[in-house]
Amino acid sequence: MKPLANLAGADADNITYTCDYLKYIFIGAPFIMMANGFVHLFRSAGLIKESTIGLVLGNVINIVLDYIFIVLLGWGTSGAALATSLGFVCATIYYIVCMIREEIKGNPLVPLTPKYFAPNAKMIQNVISIGIPGALITVLMSVSNIVLNNRIGIYGSDAVASYGIAYKLDMIPILLSIGLAQGVTPLVGYCYGANNAKRMTNIVKHTTLYGILMGLVFCGSLYICWKNACFYIPSG
Repeated sequence: MKPLANLAGADADNITYTCDYLKYIFIGAPFIMMANGFVHLFRSAGLIKESTIGLVLGNVINIVLDYIFIVLLGWGTSGAALATSLGFVCATIYYIVCMIREEIKGNPLVPLTPKYFAPNAKMIQNVISIGIPGALITVLMSVSNIVLNNRIGIYGSDAVASYGIAYKLDMIPILLSIGLAQGVTPLVGYCYGANNAKRMTNIVKHTTLYGILMGLVFCGSLYICWKNACFYIPSG
């Protein structure tokens, strides 16, 4: 754990907390990957409600367990990581139950039959060609965080913690934008497959407009908050 924690920018003051967090995150990693995969699978099959319920369910359980593990039991960062992993475990179980239900109903879009999970050359090619852009986004975000943590770490643990808080706030508009883009993707795909160019163009235009408006609202709100914060900071 320690080499990975050092690579991520942990210093002597917080490396113990970082290792405690990583331990439980690695244990829950298979469920984290499966839950995120199920979200995209269900959305691509048109099961938007099930996809959203699983996503919300995992996060709500995570929040509740955070309070229990951190505040009531005092488990600190270990409790935070364990709550995250258990949230994804519950979401994964929910998605598997939904897949079983869809298979019983005869839905060919979400098969749970093991033979459909056997990889072949065409499947691997499609997964790689479609997944590279998303993988690059994830990798580049992780690399940028590692670089920033290492650079900010020279100013001490308080600076790293402050950046972590700011990063969480920054992720709210980012995740909403990503959700908007990912949510509209199946609609664009369906229209493209049906050669309905007019409807596809309208969807893209409206989505772009909503994205710009949402960005302006968050940008304006954060700017106002920043100006107010600067106003209350004593000079010198």
